[in-house]
Amino acid sequence: MNFIKFLQNTDVNLIQLVINNFLLFFTAITDLKHRKIYNLPLIFSFVANFIYLLFMHKQILFPCLLQSLVCLAVLFLIYIKTRKIGAGDIKLLSLVFFCYPLAISIAVCFVSLIIAISFLVFLRKEQSSIPLAPFLFIGNLIITLLFILGVEG
Repeated sequence: MNFIKFLQNTDVNLIQLVINNFLLFFTAITDLKHRKIYNLPLIFSFVANFIYLLFMHKQILFPCLLQSLVCLAVLFLIYIKTRKIGAGDIKLLSLVFFCYPLAISIAVCFVSLIIAISFLVFLRKEQSSIPLAPFLFIGNLIITLLFILGVEG
């Protein structure tokens, strides 16, 4: 229950979470079907979240932009060194770090990665790659549901 209380005290809005769930849902579908994350939905989400943060939470706009750029730089270095992450995944994760305060971004990524690892363990197969967007969608959806529980509870 402490995490639900924590969600209530962050600068994140249910509308923002729901809009980003729609983006992640469509991104998850294209990532599953075509193994591609298209730029247009990411650009739309970035602009929508930028406008939202600019007018509703101006105080966290710069920190969110900064954490997104740090995420982008770190993931790009990992991409250059290992080629173990897709370019679309880098853009999508950077967008998650732009949309939310740092704690929420980390929570979404943590939940998503736990689900992805559980999925791989459950399959018991060695996968060369898995689409990341579906797991980010599920992680974001879980955080949204926890947020709703916190608001109504």
